[in-house]
Amino acid sequence: MTGRGIPSRPHRRICMAATSRIREMDDSESLEEAHARIAHLEAELAEARRSVRMYQALGRCLAEFSVSFAESQASMAAMAQSIQDERSSAHLAAAAAGETRDAAGHMSERLKALADSSHAAVGDVDHLHGESKRITEMTELIGRIASQTHLLSMNAAVEAARAGEQGRGFAVVAKEVQSLSAQTDRATKEIGPLITGIQAASTKVKEHMDAFSADSLQFSESGAQMAEKMSSALDLTHRMEGTISGAALRTFVELAKLDHLIFKFEIYKVFFGLSEKSADDLAHHTGCRLGKWYYQGEGKQLYAGLAGYREIEGPHLEVHASGKEALHSFAHGDLGAAIRALGAMEKASLKVVRGLEKMAVNGGG
Repeated sequence: MTGRGIPSRPHRRICMAATSRIREMDDSESLEEAHARIAHLEAELAEARRSVRMYQALGRCLAEFSVSFAESQASMAAMAQSIQDERSSAHLAAAAAGETRDAAGHMSERLKALADSSHAAVGDVDHLHGESKRITEMTELIGRIASQTHLLSMNAAVEAARAGEQGRGFAVVAKEVQSLSAQTDRATKEIGPLITGIQAASTKVKEHMDAFSADSLQFSESGAQMAEKMSSALDLTHRMEGTISGAALRTFVELAKLDHLIFKFEIYKVFFGLSEKSADDLAHHTGCRLGKWYYQGEGKQLYAGLAGYREIEGPHLEVHASGKEALHSFAHGDLGAAIRALGAMEKASLKVVRGLEKMAVNGGG
């Protein structure tokens, strides 16, 4: 043990008893009895020394225990950081899934509008196809009229020839009618193939538009289904994000509890003579991991509304203040005040732990 530790009381008590016994021995007491008393006191002293060595060994074990605590603390800190990173990734994934869902929904709406437009275009093509049939019928009618006109003009020319000089004017008219009927016949013959080509083209366009409309409608339905699936995936991602967030809070709470134990253990090590730390060496309540989390970090940003958050501030401050007071009193030899400060520290510590646990429960951890 170091010189600042609690003195070995059995050792001191035996030495004082031996001195007192030797002083009290009177002249009538035999030398053998004195030797026997001294041997007995030496045996007690040896036992006290064994006890001291045992306590020293126990102290070394506690020091090693403190090291293992610190290693566990580091592991939990790494795990907490890993979970925090996973939560950030889940948040980004949720945002990306939301954007994809919106894009899929927008695409589905556009495809639906395209399908509607295609369907309307098919109607227009059908109407055009019907009109082209009517034109064909009218062209055929004109052709028949032209043929009949041609026959009539030929008959008129024959009759004009029979009439001689009197039918000359009528013959001119008959010739003009015959020429007009011939032109009409040529025109109808030229229009016929054009109408046929238009009908064939409109038929192909109609077939393509029908297929395009069907594909657009199918794509629209697929897009709607994809948007629905993406919405379900987004809901799942949000639930996963909440679970990871709760796990992150739970991990930090357990890490804060472990930090709390290590903080107190460092104080007790001073009382056992295993450490030379002073009150000034202890962290301020705003400078420890919990304090930074509470006043500057995610605690304030994300969890300030949880039950238990406000409940830990006062007790946490008391833990640090009482711990400092305990070391200050111990350094000045006021063991009674130091013990009272330790008691206050433990009571406040229990309140902090309960507040942290309430936060973890309310945060889904």
